[in-house]
Amino acid sequence: MGQTLCIKANLYPADSCVFDTIPNFPPDISPCTLPWDHSSLSVDGYCNNDSVYFTITNTGDFGGGDMVCYAPVRVYVDGVLTQLDSIMLTGGQTVTYNYAGTGQTWILQADQHPLHPGNSHPNAHVELCGDSTNFTSGIVNNFPQDDADPVVDIYCGPITGSYDPNDKTGYPTGLTEQHFIQPNQQIQYVVRFQNTGTDTAFTVVVRDTLDSDLNIFTVTPGVASHPYTFRMYGPRVLEWTFSNILLPDSNVNELESHGFLTYHVEQSPNLPDGTQILNEADIYFDFNEPVITNQTLHTIFKGSPLTVGIKEKAALKKMLSIYPNPTATSSVIEFTSPSTQKGTLTVRDIMGRTIVNQSFNALKGNNRLPLTVGKSGIFFVSVGVGEWKGVGKVVVE
Repeated sequence: MGQTLCIKANLYPADSCVFDTIPNFPPDISPCTLPWDHSSLSVDGYCNNDSVYFTITNTGDFGGGDMVCYAPVRVYVDGVLTQLDSIMLTGGQTVTYNYAGTGQTWILQADQHPLHPGNSHPNAHVELCGDSTNFTSGIVNNFPQDDADPVVDIYCGPITGSYDPNDKTGYPTGLTEQHFIQPNQQIQYVVRFQNTGTDTAFTVVVRDTLDSDLNIFTVTPGVASHPYTFRMYGPRVLEWTFSNILLPDSNVNELESHGFLTYHVEQSPNLPDGTQILNEADIYFDFNEPVITNQTLHTIFKGSPLTVGIKEKAALKKMLSIYPNPTATSSVIEFTSPSTQKGTLTVRDIMGRTIVNQSFNALKGNNRLPLTVGKSGIFFVSVGVGEWKGVGKVVVE
């Protein structure tokens, strides 16, 4: 129960024209400025004898697909960034990472060359390897899957028992209770429904009014449990109609009483920090009143939400503005304080070691603090004033 099962579908052949999207540069490392070297990374993960293994392979040709730049590698344990590394592989070369299995959810990500065609972001996960008492379900879907390209689709779902049969989920689910995702991150929605009435449902209609921060021109209906017709109308209304679905009620045939639909959509470009994307769906069974699903939430965080650990969720009340970022020398921190009190500024490296710890007198309203770390790397910044706390990240080159 709670363990994740994933299904992956690939479309062949994949014509080069489907990879014409300009990829986003990794948010936490300076991108390679050299032309694409024809390298292509793939990542795999598995559990063996209570040990976690990840392999990264450059599937490019030897000599013609050798990497010319280092690519960042990130390892998360239960959503918390625990290791940052880099690799540069020749074509056909594989490297292996090995860790003692703790039962937690391990995720490894590796970045393609910034000019790699398409939007591939290789990653793999291993969960429930080792001590099962340490396992927390549902962490895998906090992170995006490597399926932003139109010729691949990945669905990961937890093994569940009883659940609300009419619900909606947006993938990736995002980190912390605020469901932080990156700006310009594609969102894939799944709506599930079940006939829990007392007779067969002949027609099921699902209506979804799209959030204004989603780009309605990028809506792409996907796979569903039954044939449907789809239309968009009115003020951003999406509608799926399952005609003659003949969905039996759950008392007669529980297995066949379920249905689902999927679609994906892009955000409006470059949404600012703190933007909340909310969505819910209405499900109509014949002439009955609609069943309203839960409301999904995604919050935009233009730093890297992937570096915001689940254990830090209590601190995520406010994002700090830090600029320039990346920086070679010093930066400025901007934030809005709710009161005039003595505040604290703390800077930690990716291993959790304290680099800066100083006090300051806060002003009510806008504040600006100078920030000098004194060494290169990725650092997490925390500012506290009374009960208020803000967090951010700075990259020092």
